[in-house]
Order: sequence, then structure tokens, then C-alpha cells
Amino acid sequence: MAALAAGLAVGIGVMVLDSIEARRFDRQYRQTVLTQLNIFRATLEGEIHKRLVATQNLANLAASRSNLTPELFESFALQTCDRCPLLTAVIWQRDDGTRLAYPAESNDWPANLNAERPRLDVYARADGAPLVFALAPGKDPFLENGRVKGTAILEIDVAMLIEASDLDERVSDLQFSVRATDAIGKELAILFGDPEVFDAQPVTGDVQFPSGAWQIAAVPASGWSSRSPLQGWIRFGGGCLTLGAGVLAFKIVGERQHRKNEIDRATVALQKQLDRYREIVEQANTILVTLDLEGRTTFANPYAQHFFGYAETEFSGQSFADLVLADDTPHLDGSMKRMGIEARFDSDPPCRRRNGELVAVAWHTAALVHDGERVGWLLAGRDATATLAAEAACKQSNDRLQTLVSSITERVVVLDRDGRCLDRMPTRLASERGFLDRVLVGQTLEEVLPLDRAQLLQQSVREAIEFGRVSSFEFDIAQDDRRVWFAAVVSPCVRETSRSELRDTAVLVVRDVSDRHQIEAELKSTQAELERRVNERAGQIQLANKRLQQEIVERMQADEALRRSEEREREKAQQLERTLGELRRTQAQLVHTEKMSSLGQLAAGMAHEINNPVNFIHGNLSPLSDYARDLLKLVQLYEQVYPNPPDSIRDWSEEIDLPFLQEDFFKVVASMRAGTERIRKIIESLKNFSRLDEMGMKRVDLHEGIESTLLIFQSRLRGRGNRPEIEVVKVFGDLPKVECFANQINQVLTSLIDNAIDAIDALYQGEHNSSVETDTTPISKTRSIDETPKIEIFTKSIDRDWVVVCVRDNGSGIPEDIQSHICNPFFTTKPVGQGTGLGLSIAYQIVHETHGGQLAWVSPPGGGTEFSIQLPVRQNADEEVGE
Repeated sequence: MAALAAGLAVGIGVMVLDSIEARRFDRQYRQTVLTQLNIFRATLEGEIHKRLVATQNLANLAASRSNLTPELFESFALQTCDRCPLLTAVIWQRDDGTRLAYPAESNDWPANLNAERPRLDVYARADGAPLVFALAPGKDPFLENGRVKGTAILEIDVAMLIEASDLDERVSDLQFSVRATDAIGKELAILFGDPEVFDAQPVTGDVQFPSGAWQIAAVPASGWSSRSPLQGWIRFGGGCLTLGAGVLAFKIVGERQHRKNEIDRATVALQKQLDRYREIVEQANTILVTLDLEGRTTFANPYAQHFFGYAETEFSGQSFADLVLADDTPHLDGSMKRMGIEARFDSDPPCRRRNGELVAVAWHTAALVHDGERVGWLLAGRDATATLAAEAACKQSNDRLQTLVSSITERVVVLDRDGRCLDRMPTRLASERGFLDRVLVGQTLEEVLPLDRAQLLQQSVREAIEFGRVSSFEFDIAQDDRRVWFAAVVSPCVRETSRSELRDTAVLVVRDVSDRHQIEAELKSTQAELERRVNERAGQIQLANKRLQQEIVERMQADEALRRSEEREREKAQQLERTLGELRRTQAQLVHTEKMSSLGQLAAGMAHEINNPVNFIHGNLSPLSDYARDLLKLVQLYEQVYPNPPDSIRDWSEEIDLPFLQEDFFKVVASMRAGTERIRKIIESLKNFSRLDEMGMKRVDLHEGIESTLLIFQSRLRGRGNRPEIEVVKVFGDLPKVECFANQINQVLTSLIDNAIDAIDALYQGEHNSSVETDTTPISKTRSIDETPKIEIFTKSIDRDWVVVCVRDNGSGIPEDIQSHICNPFFTTKPVGQGTGLGLSIAYQIVHETHGGQLAWVSPPGGGTEFSIQLPVRQNADEEVGE
């Protein structure tokens, strides 16, 4: 199965590679054809441009002759044919429709061939064959207006033009076709080649000339069925590779099975060796204990359990020092800290058995190291009670020095430079393996030791004598068919001694360490076995850990599914909350819209009611002036006829001050006319502001809406308190009429101008908090208000489809931290009861959502705010909102 799977995978890869190579070869082949097509296109384009230039030259030449005879035109035509061969006809068509043709006029030509600029035209003959004409206008060079006198026409045979060129030699392996198209790409006629070329997935190009383009197509003469030469090699190599992969997989799987069998056999052998080492440890008459880095017991052999009286379960996990040692044992702690260095010591104070008996134990410690890191300690001990008892007996029978000398196990001799024994320290603990016991005073080391060992000791003795160096080392010698190990320490004698024979000498101390070497060998073997067991146990733990990780992953997946479910419920709650907020905003907008609609209806009704009496008054002013003028004329005639009127008439004339009345009456009438004109303008502004007489979107003049809105705010623009009158600066550009809801745009302008006035009022009232609806900033205590309060209104056209209206004030401005919130519904900085927080919110919706425009603002630090409204001229415009 493995071989089959490997072969199948490699086979699929080979198929993919074969497909990639086929696509690469097809792209390369089409690119080669396109390169050859470009050669054809460039050549044909050059020939066509050459004939267009010849047509224009012929037109200029014919137009420059005031009386062009057929003979003269024939000479011009022959010259043109010499410069541009393969022309089937040369024609000059005058502006009156008459023609001169060479060689002769054909019935297939269209009736009227005129051109305002050089171009190519394609027509059809009666038999359906295409006619290609190059046309160029001929203008009179002697007239200032450049009147066109006629049109020069060259008939071009495209097939002959292509066949007469050397294209067949340069691109001989391609099949071409040329067709004419109109301005929108619609096919008009096939000019050259087989029409089926355009249906054979060709590569195409365009032949460009001033009045249009022709489309050319090309395919290989042998078709697109060519195949890459590399595909055969890929398939052959892929088959070989598939077969090889199957064979290799079969061999690898077989070798793996063979290796598994070998591992099983090695495992059985190691298990047998482990059983043998376990038997050695269990039967050893030595205390063997392992500790972890914290000093807790991890293993105790049966001899240690029997010696101390504790079971293995009582040892396991317990502090060895607290369980066994009678008191703190600095020797044990100090030796354990020397990682990797063997230490030997006797317990002092002694160890404590379970029954309370105190015993002396001689300990050997070694660090347990795994992968270069210390993992614990190995303690090997033996019962030292008998040794300590013997030493105590010696101390009681001898003096302190003799007891000390007699109790040590080391052999001590004094040597000179030549290795000669000058003195030796007697000891009662003689050993059969101690070579120093056989050394007599006056003998050299070479007499009792092998030459190489003697030279090693003599070299250390010389270094101790000459340099005062203390050296320690171990060596072995053959004794009774076995190797005996000794530990030697060479140190210089004290030079200030009173004994002259001890000067320039060294002391050699030798101890038999054969037992220790034997124990170390056994411990190394035991340690290797223990490490193997630990590795096996670690593998089991790793498998258990993998299973635990899998369970954790499953639990995490369940938690993730629960979390996603909670997120979906939370999103539903948030969506519901957003829907409720949207309903609140819609309700508030409807209320505000209804209020504005009621206000507009009220304004329209008042305007209608006031307009009737005002029109009546305004209409009667002119007759009143005429009547008064006639009466005053009559009075003047009476004064002329009766210069001395009666006293009653004279007294009444003086009482009413007739001259002043004659002079002031027409001023009063003029003042009344001006007042009625003012009232009529106000009424017209109210009607324009409310726009209740217009339904739906209309094309309106934005300037009229601005003027109407400003007229409504005339009372607020006047000075009040310490604020002077607000200056209104209007800079109106040339705006087209904009398609919009006029009353809604007036509402936006009202909100912006109202906020601008409030911002200026807040600056002069010295308020520390903004008192306008979402559009002002706390004034700065260092802000100067010496400048005249001003509101500037600018209008301009961005392009033919967009206009912009800007409203700028020099008021208190908008704090930067609230600029991103001013268009939020119900957000206001006005005191409670003075603002609803809907002004700019509704304005934003009117501009963005209703009219597809953009409302932007800029409020730099230091005061002043500029709002800009961008609106499309037509609501069906597809352009994006201008930046």
C-alpha cells in the first residue's frame, strides 16, 4: 500500500508538471505569434499613413490651382501613383460635386465623398467587395477663411498592398486577416484574408490611423495544436520516477519492519541485563540510596532498608537527613554540593536507626547527571561502627599523637629528591596490598615499584621540593595477578623544622582505593541501568502527556464553540440596541421635521395673509400720488387766479403750512412705497424659505435660498449688548441651478447660520462652555475680540457636476475632543432647555443621505469654524463626492 501510495503521489505530481509545461509552451507560442503580428501591423500601418500623406499632398496641389484642367489633374495623378504604387484610382471631387478621375470614374463609387480632415473610408461595391478610399480636404491657400475647394480621393487595394510587400517572407508561417471596424468596434468588412481567422482564437492588434483603426488577426498556419518538446521527456521521466518511488517506498517499509524486529530483540536483551543489575543491587552488602535535588529519598536498596529498619515506602519521598541522620550533617551537605566529584566521609554525628540506635556509617557520594544536568545524588555507605570502636581503643591505650598516627589508614613516608626513603610513619593497620609497608629506610622507590610508577612519584617529589607544590593523583600496580589502585598525595615538608635531615624533602601519603574503584565501577553500571529505566519511564510519561494534550484540545474546542455562541447572542443584543437607537433618532427626526413643516406652513400662511393688504396698499399708492398731484396743481392754479384769497382760506393755508405739505407729501408717499416694497420682499423671502408651493426635487437657485435665510436672521445680526452688528460677507460664484429639496437645503443653511451667530454671541458674552448646538467651543481667556464679528458665505462650482457652499465665522470654534461627535443625534453643548442636539444631525442626514452630498467642517485652535456643503448639480450624477 505504501508503494502504491508513493507511486500515485509522484504520478499526480508528474501530471501537474506536464499541465504546467503545456500552458507555458502555449503562452510562449502565442507571444511569438503576437511578435510576428506586430511586424505585420507596423508595416501595414506605415503603408496606410504613407498614402494618407500622399492624398493630403494631392488635395493641397489641386486646391492651389484656380483652373484645374483634366490634363493637369492627370499629370498630378501620375505623380501620385509614382510615389505610391498599387493605387487603383485617383479622384478630385470639387465642392460642387463634379469629379476628375484617373484612369476613369467607376459606377461603384459612392455619390458624395467629402472630408473635413484626412481619413479612411470603407464602402461596398455592387458585388459586395470592399472599397477603401483615402480622403483629404483641399483648401484654397489664397483665401483667409481657408474654404474647402474639393476633396482628394485615392482608392487603395489592400489585398494588392499586402501581397506586393515582403510580409510573406518575414511572417510566412502565419495566416492573417484584416477587417475594418467603426468607432464602436462594429465589424464593417473583411479587407484581406480568411474571415474564419477571427473565429480560431487568434492574437489580434489594431492598425491605427487618424480617423479610426482596422483590426488584424493572426493564427499559425499549422494551427494551435503544437506540443512542447519537453512534455515527452516529462512523461517518460515521470513514469520512471513513479516506478522508482514505488520500489523505494517498498524497500523503506521493509527496512523499517526489519529495524523494528532488531529493536525488539535488543529490548529483550536489555531487560535481561536490567534484571541482572537489579539482582546485584538487591544482594549488595552496601547501603545504596538515591536522593533528588531537594534531599528527598527516591530509592533505597534492600540492604539499606534492613540496616536502618525502614521499608521502601517509608523511605520514598522523605527527607533523608530528617529520617536517618541523628543531627545536621554538614559533611553530607557539603559533599553533595560538589557536583560530579566523589566524596567520602564518615557520619559525624552518627546515623539513627528506626529503633533509635546510633550507628556510624562511612558514606561515598556522587552526583547523578542526565543530559549534562544534575538530577540528584547517589549515596553509598558501609557500617563504620567497628572501625570507630578500634580507633577509640587505640586512643585510650596510646597518647594522642600515637593514637592519631596508628588510627589512620594512609601510609606516610618522607622522601628526598632521588625518591629515597628517609623516614616512615609506623602504622598498625598494615595491608597486604600496601607497597609502602615493604619500603625500608634508605631504599628508593624504584626498588619497590615499577619504573614508570616510580618516575611519576619522583617527578611529583621534585616539584614539591623545588616549587612547594602539592600534587595528588591515583595510580595502579599489578599485584598478585590483579590491579591494585592507590591514591597518593605529595606535599613539601616544613622548611623551618629543627631536624636537618627533613629539609629539602617531601612527604608521600598513599591510600589504598581499590575498593572504591570497584564500587565506582559497580555504581556506573547501576547508574546506566537506572538511566535506561528512567528513559523508559519518561517515554511512558510522554505518551500519557500526549493523550492529556488531546483531551485538552477537545476541551478547548468545546469552550471555543461555547464562546462563539455567546458572541452571537451578544451581537444580537447589540443589533437590537442599535435598532432601538435608530428608532429613537428616527422619531426625533420626524418630530423635528414636523415642527419645521409646521413652521413653514405658518410662515407661508402669514405671508399669504399679509401679502393681500400690502398689495392693496402698494397698488393704491400710485393713484394716490396722481390724485394728490392733481389737487396740488389745482391749488396752484387757484393761487395764480386768486392771488388774494379770503382771510379764512389764507388762515387755513397758514395753519396747515401748505408749502411744507406740498413738499413733504410726496416724500411720505415715497416712504410708504419703500415700506411696502420691504414688506413684499420679506413675504417673498418667507415663501422662498418655506417652499411649500413646490413638491419634490426642483432645480433651484441656491443664492435665493441664502438671501432668504439671511433676511430671516436680520434681527439677530444687529448689534446687542456689548456685541456690535455682525458683518455678513457674501462672495457668490457662478452657480448653475441645483436639483434638490429647497426647503431642506434652507433648513441646513438655517442651522449653520444659527450656530455661527451663537458662536459669536458666546465669544462676546465671555462664556466658558459652549452655548450653541454641537458647533461651538469654550472661548479662550487669551482670545482677542477686537476684530469685527463676521460671517462669510462663499459659493463656487467645483466642476460641472458639483457645487460647494461655505459658511465661515470668527466665533469661539469647536473643541477638538468633540468635533467627531457634533453630528451625533441628541449631542448638544447647550444648557438644558436651549438645544435638542438635532440641528447638525438632521443637516448631516439631509446633505449625505437625501442629496448624496458631503458636509465637512474645519475648526482650528484659537477659534473660528468653517462648514462646507458639497452638493451634486444633478441627483442622477454618477461621480463620487469631491474631496
